[in-house]
Amino acid sequence: MAVETTVAAIASPPGMGAVGLIRVSGPEAFTRVSLCLAKGQDAARIPDRYAKLTTILDKSGDPVDEVLMTCFHGPKSYTGEDTVELACHGGMLVMKRVLERLLDAGIELASAGEFSQRAFMNGKMDLTNWDLDHGGPVELSGEYEFYWTQLLDPQNFLHSGSLRRTGFVTVPHIWNGQQFQGIKIQWIRCV
Repeated sequence: MAVETTVAAIASPPGMGAVGLIRVSGPEAFTRVSLCLAKGQDAARIPDRYAKLTTILDKSGDPVDEVLMTCFHGPKSYTGEDTVELACHGGMLVMKRVLERLLDAGIELASAGEFSQRAFMNGKMDLTNWDLDHGGPVELSGEYEFYWTQLLDPQNFLHSGSLRRTGFVTVPHIWNGQQFQGIKIQWIRCV
């Protein structure tokens, strides 16, 4: 799935904690985050999965917060896109100020579940991962329940104990009111 927007959101649960996480994902993640760093610092040059201590600066160059920045080069990230995770000091005020600075740099605010949606659409997550990521089973109804039961039909499974991928099933899908032509659900069966 080709996404043209770069989005950011607070990724840690609400409440007080020593550390808060802000995730930025999309094609301009490194470029836009670099606009919030001291001159000469480039997020794209940070080695993959390497945590770098740096400072987020406001538009006038004053420090907002000292953060640990970790860069994930797509497709080897949670969303399958270029991603930056900023571990900043906990507390809503600090995280809100860091997020506002990122939005000032041209990053859009992510909608609820958007990182998971991007992971799903980029093939980084299937419905079983979605269940684990969101604390329970996916609620399917009507047409979707039909597709899901077809995937889980015992007639589609042989019993020898090993699993192998057998292909994908494409089903129509609606996400946050926007209809996609289809989603691919990985079909795994015992062989």
